[in-house]
Amino acid sequence: MLKKLLICGCIGLSVLTVKAFDSYTDAMKDGEEKVKAKNFTEAVKAFTEAVTMGGDESQKANAYYYLGESLRENKMNKEAVEAYAKGVALENAAPDIRALMQTRIGAVSQGFGKDDETIAEYKKTFAITKADPGYFHGARIGIASILCKQKKYDEAIVLYQEIIAGVNVYGPYLNEAQFTVGQCYYNLGDKVKAKEAFEKVLTLKSVDAAYKKKAEDMLAKIASEK
Repeated sequence: MLKKLLICGCIGLSVLTVKAFDSYTDAMKDGEEKVKAKNFTEAVKAFTEAVTMGGDESQKANAYYYLGESLRENKMNKEAVEAYAKGVALENAAPDIRALMQTRIGAVSQGFGKDDETIAEYKKTFAITKADPGYFHGARIGIASILCKQKKYDEAIVLYQEIIAGVNVYGPYLNEAQFTVGQCYYNLGDKVKAKEAFEKVLTLKSVDAAYKKKAEDMLAKIASEK
């Protein structure tokens, strides 16, 4: 009888200490399902456990990325930055996911950080070697938007032009860059260059209805001011 109790006690202890998921894959899959259901609190739990189960640094970094995204959806921005930072610190992880997370740190920091500190976070993205250059455009967009807010339009134009001149640029980034170049020139009082920039927006293959209308509205405004 005593032997049976000991066995049952051991079994009970193992049940109490068993993890919620059998593997990293199971934890990530559950987290993704919770995200689709917009249950971000449960997604945080799943991705937190996935971090501890990742077999290599790329898996852990991937889990940290989704953990950060879920925390951000839960309006836990400082905690999200901490999660992204832990992922970026995994130097043997895939460069692309590290660059993406560093850009996210900048983006989230814009909500509560000082401009100079946020720009510094964005600039750290460029130091992640071997990452696809396309991931750097998000950092450029973020820095340029802060420069525009500070009315440093000339500096912002330089960054936007780097995006426009890039290869395989993410469509929304290209739309924003080309349109905002026009806005910068307009704010600088150069309506000729502003008009040229807005006209180029209309020629972009990636242009969507929203940016098309915004460019057309600015062109009409410039025409009315002659």
